[in-house]
Amino acid sequence: MFAWCVPKATTQPASASKLTMPIPHLVAKHAHDLLPSYPGNPPSPPTPQSPPPLPPPSLSDQSSILRQMLSELEGGDGELEASWVGFDPCGDDWLGVTCELTQQGPLVVGLDLSFRQFKGPLPPTLALITQLKAVSFLANE
Repeated sequence: MFAWCVPKATTQPASASKLTMPIPHLVAKHAHDLLPSYPGNPPSPPTPQSPPPLPPPSLSDQSSILRQMLSELEGGDGELEASWVGFDPCGDDWLGVTCELTQQGPLVVGLDLSFRQFKGPLPPTLALITQLKAVSFLANE
């Protein structure tokens, strides 16, 4: 059970338009974290930390993943297949691929596959390009 103590309001001059009072911010994951620790009230166990993120795939892996994704898409106008040659989607100017230079090296961060006459669902391999920030499949089926 919690009891809140609120200070009495003080009389302010008539010119004061608001009564302002600082409110302490309490941050706790559990209510008993606000109480002192004693044998009947042990502290909360530490929250497990999530594992560090996996490193992004290499450019060679990214090119393989993108080609696999393209092979899983139905239809297409053929321009991407013709453009996606080589093993460096960032250095070889692959059509519809946006890259960003990071501390890990160049990474594929965007795909614009709009107006390419693709049909069907998005391929699951798309999720393997872990650094994607933007994807567009506008005007496909």
